[in-house]
Amino acid sequence: MQYKDYYKTLQVQETADQNTIKQAYRSLAKKYHPDGHHGDQLMANKFKEINEAYEVLGNSEKRQKYDYIRNQSSGTHGTAFDPSQFGYQFSKKRKKQNDGNDSGFSDFFDAFFGSEMNGGYRFDSFYSSAPFQSYRTADGNNTKQFAGAATDTTAVLQLTLAEAFHGVKKNIILRNGADEKTLQVKVPAGVLSGEKLKLEGEGGHAEESLQQGDLYLQIEIKENDAEKLDGLNIIQKLPVTVWEAALGGSIKINTLSGPLRFTLPPSTSSGKTFRVKGKGFKNRKGETGDLLLAVEIKLPTTFSLKEKDHFAALKDLSTFNPRS
Repeated sequence: MQYKDYYKTLQVQETADQNTIKQAYRSLAKKYHPDGHHGDQLMANKFKEINEAYEVLGNSEKRQKYDYIRNQSSGTHGTAFDPSQFGYQFSKKRKKQNDGNDSGFSDFFDAFFGSEMNGGYRFDSFYSSAPFQSYRTADGNNTKQFAGAATDTTAVLQLTLAEAFHGVKKNIILRNGADEKTLQVKVPAGVLSGEKLKLEGEGGHAEESLQQGDLYLQIEIKENDAEKLDGLNIIQKLPVTVWEAALGGSIKINTLSGPLRFTLPPSTSSGKTFRVKGKGFKNRKGETGDLLLAVEIKLPTTFSLKEKDHFAALKDLSTFNPRS
C-alpha cells in the first residue's frame, strides 16, 4: 500500500492546531468539491483525499495515533508502505468480507483506522510505543508476534479531567494477533499527565524469549474549554447573566469537588477571575490547588419585547461608556 502524508494533503504543518487544520480542510474542500467540477475525476479523487486526511487529523485520538506512525516510519507520501512493521496485517479482500463494503478511503486508512485492525495493543485512546512485529518460525509456515527487542511497553491512556480527579475504572483490550484479552484497570484519583501506571506482565515478548514484559500506561489528561488545569489549580469558566454581573449575588456552581455557593460581587466584568482556596485538583500526595473562576458574561440568543424595552431604557438612562 501507499503511505499517506495527511499533513501534506491538507497543506499544514505537523504542529498546526485543530483550528488551523479545520480551516485548511474547509478551504480545500470548497476548492475541490465535485459540485464545482462536474465529471472531473481528478478533482473528485483529490476531494476524497482531503476528506480522508481530515477524518484523521480532525480527530484528536486518530491524529495522535497517526503522529506516532508518522514519527516511527520512514515513509514519504506515495511511497510503498508495509503496515506489518506496526503489527497490522491488513487484507482488503478480508475487510470487504467482514464489513460488506469498502470504506471509500485508502488501504492506508483502512489498515490503521478502519474496523479491521489485527495485531498490536488497542483500547479507547491507546497505542503501543513498542509496536508488534512479525517473525516467521523455522518451518516457514507459522508467524508469531513479538514486541520488538524490548519487553516493556509504554502506551498513552487519555482521561478526562473529571476521571483524573475522581479516579476511574477503564476496560482495556490487549491484542496480539488473533489473541485478545480484556483487563480492567483501576486508575486512582489524583493522577496527573505524565504519571505512569504499571501493569506487571502485560507488556510484549522479547524476540529471544517468551518472557512477558510490563505495560506502562502514561496518563494524559484531555482538557476542555470549560475546565483546565494549571499545575494543581483548576481554571473553570463561570458563565453569568448581565444582571448577575451588574448586581452581584449568590450563585450555585457545580465543581469537580461538588456544588458550592459563590458570592459574586456587584459590577463584575467579563474576564475577572476569582480564587476559591482549596477547591482545586488534589494529587496523590494529598496536595491541593485552588479553584479559579473565570467570569464570562453570557447573553440570551433572543430577547422578548419587554426585555428589549428594559435594555433600551437602560441605554437611555446610563452614561457609562466602556470605550472612553
